[in-house]
Amino acid sequence: ALIAIGVWVVSVIGAYANGFDLTTEGALPGESRNESQLQGRDRFVRGIGRHDQELVRIRGDLLEGLSVGGEKFDVILTSFALHHLATAQKSTFFQLAYRRLNHDGILLLIDTVRDDGEDRKLYLDRYCAWLRREFKTLSMEALDRLCDHIRSNDFPETLAALDAMATRAGFGTHLEIN
Repeated sequence: ALIAIGVWVVSVIGAYANGFDLTTEGALPGESRNESQLQGRDRFVRGIGRHDQELVRIRGDLLEGLSVGGEKFDVILTSFALHHLATAQKSTFFQLAYRRLNHDGILLLIDTVRDDGEDRKLYLDRYCAWLRREFKTLSMEALDRLCDHIRSNDFPETLAALDAMATRAGFGTHLEIN
């Protein structure tokens, strides 16, 4: 099953942990059916700090969620959500994330990127070909729907483009982990 997880923001201060789920609405078809699977993340975050610490979950637009409030965080983690945003929105994300981080806070970004010199069409063609080759248990109709969704909703950048956006927002050097 596909689980739509927008951005997962965790503030860890001493023995306390607070989490906010800011999911881009409609990122994946049927994401509301996966709501029950988010419960495991409650246990994960509670395991970081005190077990009696209340976990606050806010569902809504990723950029709007980062815009509201002034609380600072030690860690902002976004996992496979940024590529759903347009380039200007990604730039806004980095600016908002930078403002919401504590001085020594870190942004953990997990997402798909295009190869240097690869345009979006080539990336999408390559990605859909890989899906069709590897996901043999899916029907051709399901693969067609999946690829249609990807072609309409995925806008991955190159790592260099993301790095430039992050640098303009105020972030220092990045560490790439493959």
